[in-house]
Amino acid sequence: MARPICFLKKLRLVAKGVFILNEKDITKLCIFVAIVGIVIIYLADTNLDPMPITGAELSKALVGEKVILCGKISSAGSSEKGTFFLKIDDGTKTDVVLFQSRATKENIENIKKGKQVCVTGTVAEYRNDLEIIATKVSAS
Repeated sequence: MARPICFLKKLRLVAKGVFILNEKDITKLCIFVAIVGIVIIYLADTNLDPMPITGAELSKALVGEKVILCGKISSAGSSEKGTFFLKIDDGTKTDVVLFQSRATKENIENIKKGKQVCVTGTVAEYRNDLEIIATKVSAS
């Protein structure tokens, strides 16, 4: 227990401008700062709310962005591998893909033609067409 306290005392001295860190202490400090940085980046990424959009606002500039699109399912189908393909109608027909790895029970229950849903996902380009790779399909 004495080691962490000693290390914290050394950190206080560094903050005051007194540099008495050896190579081992510098390594500990670097690891500590790196871990804090990774945690901050993780929290910032998970707390960013997806941007609500309409199908008309979908553009190549949004590729890679997290978005939410709400509308009625005008068509729904699936592949042999369990990938779902939807068209969401909010005045435009936007393609939505839900891969099997994201196909939770809640997501699947909400995939019915004519159902009003909100799709959360990432904008992607596939064969020169824009689509949303869904992570969540929820009833609106």
